[in-house]
Amino acid sequence: MTLLKSLLAFAALMLIPVGLSAQDGVLLPTTAAPILPTSYQLTDLRHEAQGWNNCGPATVTSGLSYFDYADRQDRAAEWLKPNYEDKNVSPWQMADFVNDQVTELNVGAKVRYGGTRDLLKRLIANNFPVIIEEGYDPPADPQG
Repeated sequence: MTLLKSLLAFAALMLIPVGLSAQDGVLLPTTAAPILPTSYQLTDLRHEAQGWNNCGPATVTSGLSYFDYADRQDRAAEWLKPNYEDKNVSPWQMADFVNDQVTELNVGAKVRYGGTRDLLKRLIANNFPVIIEEGYDPPADPQG
């Protein structure tokens, strides 16, 4: 199994502009490109350097920056990780943060499981920032 396929087997968080149509259970823009480009890159994402145990807040903040979100990861961390030592933020928690707390943007988040390389390419080609959850648990020291 390739690395990308194993990544897609985990949860994916999609940041989506409000007002999209549901199509076969997967949210796509109503004007989805029928042919995928050979390459595509989302621009205007701001890099958010991760603070201590802050991968979730930093990642969701970086993804939201695509939609002109100006706050830094501290706002997300205060809500997502009330316990400073919390080591994990799940995709559903990041979606709840976006949907419940980031009301100043006309954007929402959906969590989906599974997926294909083509779906990932289609989402990105249609300007959806996608966050894929991946963890690493060393075999000699399984700590989560």
